[in-house]
Amino acid sequence: MKFTIAIISYNAEEHIGRCIESCTSQTYRDLEILVVDDNSNDKTVDIVTSLQDKDSRIKLIRHPENRSALQARKTAIQNASSKYLWLIDSDDCIDNKGAIGLLSRHIKANNYPDMVCFGSNDYFENGKLKRVFFDWGKDKPLNEWKLDSDFRPYTRITSTNILKKAVGFIPNDLYLYRHNDLFMFCLVKLFIESKTFLDKPLYRYTLSGSSVTNQKDKESVTKHAELVDFLLTSYKQVAKKVQQNDVDIDHFVELERAKLLKYARSQYRTQPEIYLHALKEFYRNKTPVVVSLTTYSKRIKSVHKVINSLLNQTISVDKIVLWLDEKEFTLQQLPKNLKELISQRFEIRFCPNYKSYKKLIPTLQSFDSHTIITVDDDIEYPEDQIEKLLLVHYENPTEVVTNVARNLLVENGDIQPYVKWSHAFEEQTLKPLYNLIPIGVGGVLYPKGAFDREVLNVDAFMKHAPHGDDIWFKCMTLLNNRKVITTGAGYSLGKYQIPETEDIGLWQSINGRSDSNVTQLSSVVNAYPILKRLFKANLLGQISISQEKLIDFYAKLKLLKKNFKQQHKMALDDAVRGLGIDEYDLKSVLGNESLERLDNNVTSGTDFAYANSLYLEGRYSEAAAIFLRLSKTYPDFKHYLRNYKKSIDAAERCSAKLLSHSESGK
Repeated sequence: MKFTIAIISYNAEEHIGRCIESCTSQTYRDLEILVVDDNSNDKTVDIVTSLQDKDSRIKLIRHPENRSALQARKTAIQNASSKYLWLIDSDDCIDNKGAIGLLSRHIKANNYPDMVCFGSNDYFENGKLKRVFFDWGKDKPLNEWKLDSDFRPYTRITSTNILKKAVGFIPNDLYLYRHNDLFMFCLVKLFIESKTFLDKPLYRYTLSGSSVTNQKDKESVTKHAELVDFLLTSYKQVAKKVQQNDVDIDHFVELERAKLLKYARSQYRTQPEIYLHALKEFYRNKTPVVVSLTTYSKRIKSVHKVINSLLNQTISVDKIVLWLDEKEFTLQQLPKNLKELISQRFEIRFCPNYKSYKKLIPTLQSFDSHTIITVDDDIEYPEDQIEKLLLVHYENPTEVVTNVARNLLVENGDIQPYVKWSHAFEEQTLKPLYNLIPIGVGGVLYPKGAFDREVLNVDAFMKHAPHGDDIWFKCMTLLNNRKVITTGAGYSLGKYQIPETEDIGLWQSINGRSDSNVTQLSSVVNAYPILKRLFKANLLGQISISQEKLIDFYAKLKLLKKNFKQQHKMALDDAVRGLGIDEYDLKSVLGNESLERLDNNVTSGTDFAYANSLYLEGRYSEAAAIFLRLSKTYPDFKHYLRNYKKSIDAAERCSAKLLSHSESGK
């Protein structure tokens, strides 16, 4: 049986000889070694020609102009004369002289599959082995494997007929300077009907520091982002012409977009000056980002530490502004170590004394077209604190994002004591929820347009919430129908607190004396009828189960996950009963595993918690499907389901009120 090894080359004079030698030295001799040169302008062709004189199996095809690796591979496939074809790159090589022999025997033993996947030894340029790599989807069924975007062409050998079918759909004028492998082999996978896996690394892959994927200037980033859109659009157009039933192309393309964005983030993360530009380009969100904070006399000598930590984040934001009371300070009076930090990125500005509101109100007045991140003045922030906010923001561009949040607890329209406002639970992280209130200590991100215009009413916030800026800002985003997403990444900042700032914060001195948070929130809610109606209608809970009971359930579920013992089984069972679901089977909450096998790795993605989280997100039909199944399995659950439709209707009516409040007035 004859095999074709196809080598794609472009200006490969340093490596092409070694690559071809790894092919000609194979112990299996019935080979066609096909070199397609994509119009090199170095000595690549001369080297190939000289090697042809020594081995007649080597064939050379030259493109008269550079057409991209995608088109070079198409040329190779169209000219292959064998039953199976192996595509390899000119700067790599085959890492086993018996590779083709092993593949030949494996193919015959497995009834000639469409594709055989195997592994590669991945090396750094200095010759050090990084890893042994195998196909990510090697253990998956064929239909699942087709959804996996492992697209390395050189870790698989494929039926030439299959490859020819696939490239027949690729337009001759399609040029991709990057991601050629993804385009071709995601397309090839659509045609595969049988594949096998050979558990051996047969290929030597070299990670190149000079690769186009390592160009990290702003122009290259922009070009890369444009290519991703072009690549996915082109792939969708081509793939939809293929007659196949395994892959939903639209869904697959969206999955690939998410993976490419994640890859791009990791690629540019090491350069803070480029990172933000990359996120803006890839997410098509060019809104500038400003970090805003304030301080006062007791912290002015230490605030430079906070600024330094913000200037040394993994993402360099467009602007950092420190607001100071115009009657308390002049620029000349400020500490030298603070003034020395002033630059194009960091400014010190002066404003009226809005107390703690200085961290945001003047920024909203001066930077209303920006994404604004507020931070506190007593923390030397970890280097990734801003990054955590921004990554969630770009995936959810209209919602408020915070690293720390509490449950704003309202029962039947009555605001509950602050001590009951528990911190957000794991089940609530990374979900857009109405009932969370951002807490400023870990940083809060407000997207452009997040607030109702009333937010700038100085007389109103000084009257109703003079020391409750978090409360005011929450209400003003709620009036604008914005949910809150918490990352859960701000609960361990105590170790980063600047010494001697612990006991002098405004919150401790004012709000710590009483439950003034509830007093101030009640005042704001009573001042705005739309808020009062929303609180009364229980939009914050948005579920037929009592919000307080649900939080109690999450608390006991957290305890259960922490230490799964008999008493915690009982505690969780008590929590479930407290929700009004009598004799509810614990297994349905924790999944279908037997209780004996559960340990500290108990997951939170249980039937009950998952259905509730879907409901909290407003995904009512998905939640209803789970609740319906539970009602059929567990008869005592039916009474819960009977109230379900009513709660959906109430939640949707509340949402409609929010959406229409600008027309109806406050």
